Amino acid sequence: MNSLPDNLKVIIPEEELKSKVDEIASKLMEYFREYPIDDLSIVVPLKTGIPFAVDLTLRMPMKLSIDYVQFSKIPYSEEEREIVIKRDISLPIKGKVVLYIDVLVRTGRALELLGDYFKLRGARKILFATLLWKPTPKTRLIPDFWGFKIESEKYLVGYGLDWNELYRNLPYIAELKR
Repeated sequence: MNSLPDNLKVIIPEEELKSKVDEIASKLMEYFREYPIDDLSIVVPLKTGIPFAVDLTLRMPMKLSIDYVQFSKIPYSEEEREIVIKRDISLPIKGKVVLYIDVLVRTGRALELLGDYFKLRGARKILFATLLWKPTPKTRLIPDFWGFKIESEKYLVGYGLDWNELYRNLPYIAELKR
């Protein structure tokens, strides 16, 4: 029952993920010691960001609130994308520091658009944290905090990442062989 499906190849095992989450949390706490804040607003995308955000925030002993956003990306040209917010955040972020946590960042375009949106909502500062950073030639925004730089062109699953809503529950990151 615990065997690896034939179509997956583990590229980041569970223990390595846990260690990297510890490292990112440590960097975040160091940042907030240097730049103290009263409270922090965490925003997490449904559904991909949940496992990483839970693990990360459990390692952050500070006052924070957690909210969720759900959006879809609508391609309208090669270079640009538009996002449509399907579920908006419900907690106020005006005057607050917002930390957006997701498991994977590629071009950073969604981060850029969400950052602009959070600024319109009155956020004082916006920071981005991701476990996996998979830069492309079209990368526009580099996350403030990131764990692994991924060079693979393969489709990744596990730890919140899915393929047709499958594999989100895997405790590791794997390449999907299609």
